[in-house]
Amino acid sequence: MREQILELIQTKPKHFSKLVSSNPNLLTWVQQNTLVQSTNLSEMIYSALHKETNLCKNGKIKKFDRISTGFIGCGPAKMCSCTKNAISSNVSASKQLYTSDQKIQINEKRKQTMISKYGVPYNLQRSDVKQNAGYRRFSTCGNLKFKF
Repeated sequence: MREQILELIQTKPKHFSKLVSSNPNLLTWVQQNTLVQSTNLSEMIYSALHKETNLCKNGKIKKFDRISTGFIGCGPAKMCSCTKNAISSNVSASKQLYTSDQKIQINEKRKQTMISKYGVPYNLQRSDVKQNAGYRRFSTCGNLKFKF
């Protein structure tokens, strides 16, 4: 049954849940193997396929994104520690993609591109950027709409 559902997801990614609901055998399998109590069939299918619940480690209900990504955090990172930890682990993993030698090469290439395009190795050394960097969007007196 699991393989049939995975094949449906692969071949008919937009209609797989309708196809599962129309097949009594597949629907029964999903209902027996899901770990969530939900009215969203896609959420139930994901849970049954991956044996994953929609509860975070703090007992809060996680939001369901889509069948390819599954459950995401249960709230914003400032409110939920599980979302915060997931984001930090993803950032840490992305930082480890390159070795220190590769990072040096990337930075050197970036400098050379800036020199060839603008004549300076760093963006804040450009005269037009320096001009805009000191520009205030609102006057110190205030605006009619924005009172300071």
